Amino acid sequence: MKIVKADALGCDYKNTIVLSYNKGWNDFGYKTEYIIKYFDENGECVWDSSLKIYCKQLDFASSECHEVDSFLSSEIEQLNDDFCSIGCNYDYYLKLKQYLPNEYGVILKRLNDLAFNINKWSIFKEYVGVQKSLLRTEMAEEGRDKAAEMLEEDKMNLFEKMSYLSLNKKDSDIEKVKYSIDNKNVKKKYQIFISSTYTDLVEPRQKVRDAILRMMHFPVGMEMFNAGDEGQWEIIQGTIESSDYYVLIIGNRYGTEIENGAMLG
Repeated sequence: MKIVKADALGCDYKNTIVLSYNKGWNDFGYKTEYIIKYFDENGECVWDSSLKIYCKQLDFASSECHEVDSFLSSEIEQLNDDFCSIGCNYDYYLKLKQYLPNEYGVILKRLNDLAFNINKWSIFKEYVGVQKSLLRTEMAEEGRDKAAEMLEEDKMNLFEKMSYLSLNKKDSDIEKVKYSIDNKNVKKKYQIFISSTYTDLVEPRQKVRDAILRMMHFPVGMEMFNAGDEGQWEIIQGTIESSDYYVLIIGNRYGTEIENGAMLG
């Protein structure tokens, strides 16, 4: 899912979230509002709402008008820790969940949303610009509070039926295979061992590791060991045996041979 500003060049807007800067909106000198639109796989806009984005540098700007757009890149992969965002009302969160039920949490994370990230809420809520602009109306803060409750419930429901990704590499194509895991104990954390050859599968390993971390579990991999050391192999075997799940990524290479003919990933 791409997130881009409306001035981004060369974007066809298919399966894309577009942010249009609302230059006409001014919160006591802070200009932070964007119209957010989602364009589906056909390039059609299926919903729109509004949000505000704040940057710490705004509070130190020398001009009387603090415009966040000058600090924001044209394409957003992940806002850094200087930024946060908030929906202008609860409807923003409801629409995002309605139209993007499988991706809305990731999108809120990428935008450092203050309902999604409680830690950022505790940090940013006292900033002058956040108070004057993002929390200017009671509707915004009430919407954030309701959205935070909704998101917390969704996180708990997600743990009740989780999935993890296994990647199968074949002819340079990575196929995602999804396995459902029923989990009755929502508080349990799983240790998941990732096994593969390394240099040719760095990117697939990273994607699997990121997926495990997003589900708040613990990835373990060969990066922690010296795979060419036979003495380390016993430690690796013990780690595999103590893991709850084992993910094997198969590419076009095999690992290091040891004297008894076994392969080390």
